[in-house]
Amino acid sequence: MIDTYGLRDPAYAGQKVEGIPHPTVYVLDKRGRVTWALVESDYKKRPANDDIRAALDALK
Repeated sequence: MIDTYGLRDPAYAGQKVEGIPHPTVYVLDKRGRVTWALVESDYKKRPANDDIRAALDALK
């Protein structure tokens, strides 16, 4: 899935832990399509719950 969505972090290329993804949150609709995404390079940054809730509410 990391490669399917292009999330492989190149900072870890060639290292023992190669394959580490960028921290990512996806909201998918019933068909499996991505309707909202947040991809970060800093694992400490997380989306606010309100942002995720708004994305989920938009699916209704």
